[in-house]
Amino acid sequence: HTTLFRSDVRYHHPISTYITDRKAKGFDLVQIRTWASHFRPDSIVDINHFKQFDKKVEKMLDSGLIPCLFGFWGGGKWLDQYGPQSYKQYWRYLIARYSAYNVIWCISGEYFFTPDIEGWRELGKYVDETDPYKHPTTIHSTAPHSGSRHYQA
Repeated sequence: HTTLFRSDVRYHHPISTYITDRKAKGFDLVQIRTWASHFRPDSIVDINHFKQFDKKVEKMLDSGLIPCLFGFWGGGKWLDQYGPQSYKQYWRYLIARYSAYNVIWCISGEYFFTPDIEGWRELGKYVDETDPYKHPTTIHSTAPHSGSRHYQA
């Protein structure tokens, strides 16, 4: 079972309440977006955001939940605008920061909003080649696209 947690949303309850609720409902994996809402792939990394994000990831892992870290969501417009190189820089940062943890990488959510399917494949290959621990790597889609030509790598 999976659930989605946005890293930049301020909930009315602490993350421990969220984790307790998810565990009680049988979830074992949390899809969590890594960026702050003001993020752009060519921007400077917000260290304060990631210090807070680190705490959330560690609490999830301590509770037995596995974080599935999303690099982007619906990022087709960004891939077209900034290109794969900007995304690779961001992924290099994520891998350097989180590869020592028990995580899963998700290149993007709703990736099919761009015609540049090869750009997503390039990023997936980059993440796989860059990750020294070879964590599972995936990409997110929704029906009816989940059985589409995009999965024919």
